[in-house]
Amino acid sequence: MDPRCLWLWGLLTGGALRGGWAQRGWSMYVPPRITGLRGDSIVLPCTFTHPIPDYTGDIRVIWKPDIFQCLVSNGTQTGSFDNCTTGQGPSGRYRLAGDPRRHNLSLHIAGLQYEDSREYTCRVMIPDVPNVYENKIGIMLNVEARPSILNLTLLPGPLPVRVACTAEGIPVPNISWRGPAGIEVVQLQNTPGPWYQTTQVVSVNQTGTYTCRAENVHGWAESSVFVGSTGPTLLLILLPATLFLFPVLLLLVLCC
Repeated sequence: MDPRCLWLWGLLTGGALRGGWAQRGWSMYVPPRITGLRGDSIVLPCTFTHPIPDYTGDIRVIWKPDIFQCLVSNGTQTGSFDNCTTGQGPSGRYRLAGDPRRHNLSLHIAGLQYEDSREYTCRVMIPDVPNVYENKIGIMLNVEARPSILNLTLLPGPLPVRVACTAEGIPVPNISWRGPAGIEVVQLQNTPGPWYQTTQVVSVNQTGTYTCRAENVHGWAESSVFVGSTGPTLLLILLPATLFLFPVLLLLVLCC
């Protein structure tokens, strides 16, 4: 049969599925895109059907790129999938969350990191069926992050002084400031940085507590710093006065 006819037949019979693909006796579904938060765990869904309803042999599960592959016996209704993982330690963050005997190949990822943002592909093999079945569309995992304040620095100097706040998050957080009532905080510069960071420098001209707030769609974080009288300026004033008064005090003691 002309391949173009096969393609048209697939469209008419629902062979092409949203987020998945189907061929004779096979189907698979995965969401095209999923979002997780850094530090959290997530499950990438993957379900399938195969053309042998009463199959009792092995099922080979494969997650790419280079996550793991393992064999699960379809002849038992109980048992663990200890071999469906990448081992202990940092590489053991991946394990099988679904049950292949129930047509579920879902993948569990623990401790999400920025580097986990990529495409993942679900694949299944049944030895009694000549074909390897793989979803034509992978799952795109986007790892985002709650805001965090990496550094809040009070730059030395007399009033007005500068305060720098560096925050991180995905999406890049917006920074706002809160100071003592009625005190204006003047923004000097806002500098984007690497790894979804941003730094904002402000100028303050009165003493008090100033709070940097970083906020995005996933939440907010705050950090505060106290701006007081600068030490070096105060010492410069007191030191000459002390040197002048010391001889006078000494003379009074000797005379008395």
